[in-house]
Amino acid sequence: MGFNMKQVEFFFDVVCPYAYIASQQIEAIAQRANAQIHWIPVLLGGIYKSLNSAQYPSSNWNASKQRQGLKDLLHEAQRKNISLNYPKSHPQKTVNAMRLLCACPSEKIANLAHRLYEAYWVKSLELNDELLNKIALEFNLSVDVFSQEDSKQKLFRNTEKAVKNGVFGVPSMLVDGELWWGQDRLHFVEQALGKKPIIEPLPQKNTAKKLLFFHDFASPFSYLASTQIERLAQKYGADVEFKPILLGGLFRKLGTPMVPIFVMSPSKQKYFLKDAKDWAKWWNVPFEMPQCFPVNTIKALRLSLVYPQLIEKLYHALWAQGLDISKENVLSDILKDSNINPQEAFTTIQTPQVKQELFDNQDLALSKGVFGVPSMLVKDNLWWGQDRLFAVAQALTSP
Repeated sequence: MGFNMKQVEFFFDVVCPYAYIASQQIEAIAQRANAQIHWIPVLLGGIYKSLNSAQYPSSNWNASKQRQGLKDLLHEAQRKNISLNYPKSHPQKTVNAMRLLCACPSEKIANLAHRLYEAYWVKSLELNDELLNKIALEFNLSVDVFSQEDSKQKLFRNTEKAVKNGVFGVPSMLVDGELWWGQDRLHFVEQALGKKPIIEPLPQKNTAKKLLFFHDFASPFSYLASTQIERLAQKYGADVEFKPILLGGLFRKLGTPMVPIFVMSPSKQKYFLKDAKDWAKWWNVPFEMPQCFPVNTIKALRLSLVYPQLIEKLYHALWAQGLDISKENVLSDILKDSNINPQEAFTTIQTPQVKQELFDNQDLALSKGVFGVPSMLVKDNLWWGQDRLFAVAQALTSP
């Protein structure tokens, strides 16, 4: 059984709500693709410790990101029709729950995982030893099985295996040695299994006429979103209003690291680049990480305010051709290619009016809760990331 079936290794910890959301979908994906899932319980805190990462990453987020993170989580659950009640006791220590899973026979582990997820994320129960022993008996496991040395060692080995495979968070999915992280990357997993799901809703009557797109050429994910945003707006009958902002200025205001990738663990940095390439492949657009990264984009941003027809060319120059758009000779070539006089353009972007417009865009972004790019605003609903364009599409058709 399963000799010719694709294999999915699913690394999870019941403490993570995103792993819970993924756990509610992964079996259906496997069934559609005739694949087999291997449920691998790990200790998320152990992964963080191995990578010298913060034990609770969201505690380092600024207030805007924390608010948006919770909103996004609840929206993800609602969109997938998954019951989720955020427990007041979160985060709980789940080491014994994960050891219990390690003690469980492989044929029962999925059901036990669902039972534990339900207790934590639906019923908001404390995963104390009394409840864990009750659940253990339901699965014909001995009382205090999570205290046995075999369970402890298996959890340690699973966590160690995860780290060796590049896992830096959960949920993480491994197919044929390729890693994906996050419940919002399950379409990549399904694609790797031979399917290609549709992640955008079908066109419906548009209820929102305007879509604000906050962006900076400095971000690869902003570039990726820029390749799709006008197509998406046209598909759902909306108008896009581009709002260039200086990401570094926004980060300074919020106290965020100026180049977030530089403070990531090596495994997360590696995945960051892979993820961008995955999205580029998904949308069939060119992408290469330029050697000049990170790049100063203030001149390019000001040019895009005066000459919005340059936006696509500026993004393409940096992220498809690897050109340094901080350099005037590169910008001059782009301007000439668009029949714009470079000398006049460079003079214009030094005027107080253009400089002030860029500052005004930053103030607007901050007032709307923007903490990164790309960010999209539809009827006062904010979405962050190229991986939330499907949510933007949904918002454009929601009452």
